[in-house]
Amino acid sequence: MRTAATAAMSALIVVGLAGCAYLTPQATTNQYDPSDGVNGTVGEVDLLNVMALSADGENVSVLGRVLNNGESTASVTIKPVKAGSTGSADVVVPSGDYIDLGKDDSELILEGVDTGVGGVLPLYVQYGDEPGVELLVPVLDGSLPEYEDLLIP
Repeated sequence: MRTAATAAMSALIVVGLAGCAYLTPQATTNQYDPSDGVNGTVGEVDLLNVMALSADGENVSVLGRVLNNGESTASVTIKPVKAGSTGSADVVVPSGDYIDLGKDDSELILEGVDTGVGGVLPLYVQYGDEPGVELLVPVLDGSLPEYEDLLIP
């Protein structure tokens, strides 16, 4: 009798402890952007670690990577959502390749965005016949050493 009671109690403890995994959400299943920028997808084009840098919150430089996973060249349009903002970019990304925004010929400067540092800047991204997506891009300043040289003058 004592052996049966011990076995039953052990089974209850094992089931009780194992049941916690069914009730408790697992942190490893949460999707998040592990850097300062945000990610997004438009069709076969991925936008990786997109962020905006600004000294005053009025004029910003957009940084990030545009990766084309498709089998044909993609002309991606990136523009601010806010009325009164100026600046946009049409970035041509060859098939299987990427372009880094903010480097060389892919500089994207937006003026009149009036989004304070620490806020988010809504950007609209679209290419071809694919439905576009709105990204809420964080606006950072040059307080971190890795960004201080990337601020627009």
